[in-house]
Amino acid sequence: MNIILVLLLFVSTASSAELYELKYPSDSIFLKNIWVPVLKIDGWHQDKKHTLMLHSNVHVPDGTNYLNTTSFIHANAINKKQHPELISISDFINIYYKEFSSLPPNSVINEVDRIYTADGMQLLSYTVFPTSAFSVAHAKDGLWQRVTYGEEGNFYIVFTLVARTEAAYKSALPTYLQSLSKYSEKP
Repeated sequence: MNIILVLLLFVSTASSAELYELKYPSDSIFLKNIWVPVLKIDGWHQDKKHTLMLHSNVHVPDGTNYLNTTSFIHANAINKKQHPELISISDFINIYYKEFSSLPPNSVINEVDRIYTADGMQLLSYTVFPTSAFSVAHAKDGLWQRVTYGEEGNFYIVFTLVARTEAAYKSALPTYLQSLSKYSEKP
């Protein structure tokens, strides 16, 4: 069954919010069953190998892969029914950061403008940037990120833009924002 779900993930070209389940053995409180939103991003493609390795739907610019790109977008969804202790999207965001966050020291997190999807769903969005002093001293550890959260039926959804340089972040941000503005819960 899992193989079929993985194959469905790779053959789909939908730009709507179809979710597919991937199952992984994991000690993580979130990574027991992974639901990944299907994205279609013009000029980008799914890095299938790293989608499976990273437990998230990973997209990179055409002509690159996860290892050699300066930016990538990944998306996943967490089944609310598996986490009844999470009462709100705020609870989810707080726990999600603690579970997944391996932020370098001195990272600065700021809430930014909300994003609206094609069907009007409101997404909460945050930037996670290294401080300028940190990025100069530890450039190899600096990541510029935009993390966006929403709720879709029985799922919390997360879309993340990750860039290895500030210039790569600024270059990829319009694509990220456009892909989310085209996202729709229903086909």
